Amino acid sequence: MTKVSKIIVANKSASTAQIDLYIEKATDASIDFYLIKDLDIPAEATFVWDDEFSFDNSAYSLKVLQTTSTNISIIVN
Repeated sequence: MTKVSKIIVANKSASTAQIDLYIEKATDASIDFYLIKDLDIPAEATFVWDDEFSFDNSAYSLKVLQTTSTNISIIVN
């Protein structure tokens, strides 16, 4: 079991970044659950998710899909 207490996504670009944050099934790469879809992060801004959650990391993976070509940094605690 993996426990996530915080996710920080910093947009280091001069334009808006867009991301999806989701849990993916490990066995068939299908998206099982979206935490966030089509999140716009303004230029040079930071998004913080601080609601704790957990998932079974033997069956699922936490994924971030960047849907724009911007420079972002991601920290997961």
